[in-house]
Amino acid sequence: MQSFLFQMSSNKPQGKLSQSSLFRLTSVVLRLAEVERQASSDLAEVLSPQVGRSVVWCLRRWLLPYLLLHEKYYSEISLPINTAFGQDSQGGQWVVDFLLQKVLSNLIVWSSEHELAKDTIDLMVSIVDRKDKAIPATRSESYWLLGKLHSSKPSKLDALSLDVRACLMQALVMAGSCIADNTPERQRFENEVSTESGYRSRHLCP
Repeated sequence: MQSFLFQMSSNKPQGKLSQSSLFRLTSVVLRLAEVERQASSDLAEVLSPQVGRSVVWCLRRWLLPYLLLHEKYYSEISLPINTAFGQDSQGGQWVVDFLLQKVLSNLIVWSSEHELAKDTIDLMVSIVDRKDKAIPATRSESYWLLGKLHSSKPSKLDALSLDVRACLMQALVMAGSCIADNTPERQRFENEVSTESGYRSRHLCP
């Protein structure tokens, strides 16, 4: 993580990454999210859930226009941004992994905080709402851990409200349904996630 963030925020050019304020801002937001994630694992009782909501808000507003952006949706596109976060970029996959780790951490630590948990699920839905973003999400081990926790009883996610659990299931299925048929990953999805299809059909994310 440190080397990737340093490359974005450095005062010197690093490969094709520019020194623009966008990269420095991105670095700051991701660093803040990581500090908040690490602190929440040990100091959740002294942290404000509102801080967590603000961090999630920033992450979601950033990823919508920049993460794994697709050239066909833009008449003009920044080459440095596309190189850093575009389709098939290492940086794009890294950020997807990072965001899903954040989702996992939030839902475990803040499962009883309904508004923060709902905001966190909205962040996850934004990560997997297109096939070209959903496939990288299924390459993250945090995706599969979320699926395992959702289906396990008892689970660290038991304190989540029913509507948040429904939205989590929807996000898991949105991503997993994009996996190609007749692959080991698809079989894993069928075994570990989609076994709750009855639950999914009865509870739709509001």
